[in-house]
Amino acid sequence: MPLDKSTLISSSGANADVYAYGDGRALKLFRERDPRHAYELVAARAAADAGLPTPGVWGDDLVEVDGREGIVFDRVDGATMHQHVSEHPNEAEAAGRAMAEIQARIHACEPPDLTDLRAVLAISIATANALDTPRKDAATDALFSLASGRALCHNDIHPLNLLLTSDGWVIIDWEAACRGNRLAGHARTWLVLSSFWPDSKADPESAVAKTWKSFQTAYIQTYRDLLPTPIAELRQWQTVVAAVGLAWDRTALPGPRLEVIDALLAGKSHPWLSDDRPE
Repeated sequence: MPLDKSTLISSSGANADVYAYGDGRALKLFRERDPRHAYELVAARAAADAGLPTPGVWGDDLVEVDGREGIVFDRVDGATMHQHVSEHPNEAEAAGRAMAEIQARIHACEPPDLTDLRAVLAISIATANALDTPRKDAATDALFSLASGRALCHNDIHPLNLLLTSDGWVIIDWEAACRGNRLAGHARTWLVLSSFWPDSKADPESAVAKTWKSFQTAYIQTYRDLLPTPIAELRQWQTVVAAVGLAWDRTALPGPRLEVIDALLAGKSHPWLSDDRPE
C-alpha cells in the first residue's frame, strides 16, 4: 500500500514516522539508517514475547521501503498518557499508578539476549560533554559500585511512550532497552518526570504543575510499594542517570541536571528528590 499523508499515523517521533501498513499493522519508518534499528526490533520482540502490553512485531528483519529502514508492528491506536492526563487531570494519579505497574511488570522480566545496560551507561557518561572530569569520575565510580542486574529495562518510560487503547495501556519504543539493574530504569523515569513533567519553567502553583506533580507522586509511591527500593542505592543510580541524561536528552538544559548531580554527590536536598521516602 502507498505510504503518503493518507496512511501517516504519526510523524511526531524523534527519528521515525509511523504509517498504516495493511490490515491491523503499522510501519515505523526511520528517517535515517542506523544499526540500532535492528536492535530495536530484537528488543521489541523480546518484550512482546514476554507477554508485556506492547505491540507485536511482524517478521524477523527490518523492512526496506523507499530506501528507508522500518519495523512492522501490530497497529495500536490511542491517546498518549501525556494527552490523556492533560485532557483529564482528575485521572493523573490513576495514570501514574498504571505507569508504575507496567514498569514493575517490565522489571520482572529477564531477557537473555539484550545489551548490558552498565556498558551503555559507562560510554554515555564518558561522552557527556557537559560533564567535567570530576563529575564523570564520580558518576562512573558510582556506576561500577552497583550491581549490574539482569532485569529488562526500557530506559524511556514516560507519558509519551504509553498509549491508552481499548485493551488498556500499551508501552511503545524499545530502542533504548537493555538488560540491567531495575533501579536504573526506575531512576531514569524519575529523571525524565522531574525535568520534563511539569516543565521546569512552569509556575509550581499552576494547575498544570500540580497535575503532573500528583502524577509523579503516584508513580513513585506505587512503584516502591510494588518493588523494594533502598533509597541509598537509588541515590547512586540517580547520580548515574542524571549524568547519562546529559548525553541522552539533547533538548534538556544541562544546568538543572548538574545541580541535581552535585546535590546527590554532596548528600544534600534538592527539589527533584522531594518524593523519596524509605523502603
